[in-house]
Amino acid sequence: MTFFCLALILLHCLASPVFALSGAVPILSYWPAYGTHRDSPRQEQASLGRAEYQGLAPWYCRPGRGVMECNQSQADMDLEIQIAGAAGIKAFAFFWYGDRSATLGPTGGTALQHSYNLYQASARNDVRWCLNITPGYLGATDFAADPTNWHANVDAVVALMQQARYQKVLTNRPVIFIFYSSSDIVTYFNNSLANLGTAVAYLRTQATGAGLGDPYVVVQHASTGASFHANFLTIGGDAMGRYAVKLAPTYVTDSATYATQDAAIQADWATLNGGGDPIVPGLQVIGGPRPRHITPPSWAVSSNWFQGMGHLLYWVRGTPAALAAGQFAGIATYIDGNPAVVPSKAFLIYNAYESAEGGYPFLPRREDPPQTQPPYAPGASSGLTNLLNVLGPVLYGYR
Repeated sequence: MTFFCLALILLHCLASPVFALSGAVPILSYWPAYGTHRDSPRQEQASLGRAEYQGLAPWYCRPGRGVMECNQSQADMDLEIQIAGAAGIKAFAFFWYGDRSATLGPTGGTALQHSYNLYQASARNDVRWCLNITPGYLGATDFAADPTNWHANVDAVVALMQQARYQKVLTNRPVIFIFYSSSDIVTYFNNSLANLGTAVAYLRTQATGAGLGDPYVVVQHASTGASFHANFLTIGGDAMGRYAVKLAPTYVTDSATYATQDAAIQADWATLNGGGDPIVPGLQVIGGPRPRHITPPSWAVSSNWFQGMGHLLYWVRGTPAALAAGQFAGIATYIDGNPAVVPSKAFLIYNAYESAEGGYPFLPRREDPPQTQPPYAPGASSGLTNLLNVLGPVLYGYR
């Protein structure tokens, strides 16, 4: 009888996922180009107009004349929040398009803030949020002449960090991702990286003065960690990160395998840490922007990356099981084995709705819609989407 009981226990352990990592902060990047069919989002949605790409669009989008028409409702956002929370996501990192004047910083637009506005209007608390901004939102075109405007920009960021649902790491530190842009340094910091460092230092002063913890500043860039180390020190960041990993052309041929791509993504974590600085590693659920190559939005027409390499830009879509066994398992081993490298235990998952880049947009899409209606049990292993039925329990086990 005793042997039988032990056998049952062993069988249960073998059948259940074993999660070594705990206290992790899975953050999902959220690019809000599918919230509304107005203004600039129409161009991105047009990239998915061809029949073979329509399934990549968010599940609430509908085919139009050569385009997808996406108009996200409050109920749609509420459902996304519930599904993401049940799948183990702790926060959405909204790529920020706040509306500012040219003097105060980059101009944005209400169309690209539509999804963020729906999030703010939601009564759901399943998922927190944080900022993913370009540096200009901390600067101003008159940075060197008058601190008034850039101080106002930084103070606006601190006000957002004070929201109850704003994501913190290391107990009380509000996390903010800064997507490094050399053109922003020229335009909004008088072409001085040291001025961005001044703005980051002011951000810390204002945040702690408002009773917040010291902001955890993650600087996203596309270089190696070693080559960006000096810039990182000048900016005064806490960790390096990626918005996305740009896989080399040797990995994006039609004959590439998902295993090759997965290995490249995991290898990038060590590359990012090459200068010895802490990192927020990235996971990448992506398949290559062929839709944009065929029907490009205006901002991609002149891009060599999208156009000159368009015939190569196809990255193999890993199955949900391959994703779970690859980078989504590897992240636990990496963070557990490198506590000084990833002290925040945070990692960023690309992509929520970079749908025109193919692959598996992490949130529900037309080809993989929500399978049931809420409520969803935390750590649910069925009823979300085909992808999240597999990845959800893995991520939730890391929390």
